[in-house]
Amino acid sequence: MRNLIASLLLPAVALIASPAALFVSPALLFVSPAAMASEGGVRLDAAPINPADVVSLQRGARTFANYCLNCHSASLMRWNRLTDLGLTESQITDNLIFDGSKVGDLMNVSMTKKDGRKWFGATPPDLSVIARARGADWLYSYLRGFYRDPARPIGWNNTVYENVGMPNPMWQLQGERVRVEQAARGGEGKDSHGGAGTAVKYEMVKPGSLTLVQYQFGERYATNPAEKLIFRLAMQDIARQIAYGVQHLKYFLSRHLDRRAEVHSYLNKGEAIFAFEEAQDTPLREALMILLGGGITKEQLQDGARKLEYFKTRWVRDYTFRLAAAGLPERPEKLHPALRKYVQQPETAEAAA
Repeated sequence: MRNLIASLLLPAVALIASPAALFVSPALLFVSPAAMASEGGVRLDAAPINPADVVSLQRGARTFANYCLNCHSASLMRWNRLTDLGLTESQITDNLIFDGSKVGDLMNVSMTKKDGRKWFGATPPDLSVIARARGADWLYSYLRGFYRDPARPIGWNNTVYENVGMPNPMWQLQGERVRVEQAARGGEGKDSHGGAGTAVKYEMVKPGSLTLVQYQFGERYATNPAEKLIFRLAMQDIARQIAYGVQHLKYFLSRHLDRRAEVHSYLNKGEAIFAFEEAQDTPLREALMILLGGGITKEQLQDGARKLEYFKTRWVRDYTFRLAAAGLPERPEKLHPALRKYVQQPETAEAAA
């Protein structure tokens, strides 16, 4: 049965199973017309799918449920088919179904076709057999191909599907890119008349945050499978709550331009409370150093302290990125002094595990 799912839905799930798949290698960001060699003039990257990696597929099912099954249905699939990935019906119900559906129900969504046409210009397609219809490489390239385009009604475009009507559902994870055209160097990119052509470069203008850093670190350094699972499930819930909060704040600010100072005052209070409690909580800081360093020797504690500082830097920068996405790009200049130092200092690579 796993093979049947893999042939229908799971290639699409597998593409979003690993957050790393959302990153574009710098070597792939500079693409000249000469490199465009596949169907429709778009080069497709090979999708790194491993159907035998069940844990990766389970992560993909989680991401698929959180990011895709809000607008898109998979109406030819039932939720309980995910038991073929090693998930129990209880895990499916508690962690993947959020609309009251039963585990034996089809993967439908509440958005109507009429609403889909009204909001996006076309009804979002059903994804039950999207991998079979489009191909895994196409999906992989499409999910990584979004870039900011102010000329589009939704503010997004796509390198694989030009003038797409769908916004980037994982922009917070992937970050934001823009398209830049440059004159091709040397003999590359000549047009049909032999003249100088152009090369296309996609530049990252706002980094993404693949996961909530604190839960990511918790899962990474957990000492047993049970703890890893707890961190993973908590990460899913908190990520959904924060995404909602960012969008709600963005909505509020867009309609109450005169209350930005008030919002900053609330953030000032919250940051001051956080900084005070963090400074006073020595037992927590020491426990994190032991956990991250893997022990209580001098060397392990020093390693844990380095990792803890890296964690704080990631956390503060993710915090400011989310506020910028909500409409407060000036927040780094107003941060509490205890937090401001983390955005002013250059970010160093994480200490080796």
